[in-house]
Amino acid sequence: MKIFNVAAAAATIAVMILYILNGQLLIKGAASLCFAIMACVNMIYALRCGGSDRRFAVFVAVGHVISMGADVVLNLTFIPGAAMFAAAHVCYIIGYCFHMRFGMRDVLCTLPFIAFAIIFIKLPIFDFGGMSMEILCIIYGVIISLMVGKAF
Repeated sequence: MKIFNVAAAAATIAVMILYILNGQLLIKGAASLCFAIMACVNMIYALRCGGSDRRFAVFVAVGHVISMGADVVLNLTFIPGAAMFAAAHVCYIIGYCFHMRFGMRDVLCTLPFIAFAIIFIKLPIFDFGGMSMEILCIIYGVIISLMVGKAF
């Protein structure tokens, strides 16, 4: 399994380098497909092994598949792509919570990230073109902060 993961990660990196060099969306989709396949294969492995982290593996794999779609959609239209990434991050948070219950430690780890995100977004150097986009960015910042805080 480790060899597969190393090969899949290397394939993802190689395809991303190709995308950086020529910018074709199809190639970016191929790179995203590599990491989604890796997550799905690992999920199948976790389900077959019958470990205690089955739900974690499922939610992480689902998050990766959603991220794969978001990676492409974000390049076509921003809001739906960002919404898909937010949904993927919610899947990761749920997976982390199945791995280890949400508790006070998570709150304490998350709050500084939320504060930083809000302060950063409110800096006068950004023009969001309206309050709705600013609110969306704050919501996304809170979701990312929850994921990072839970990952600690």
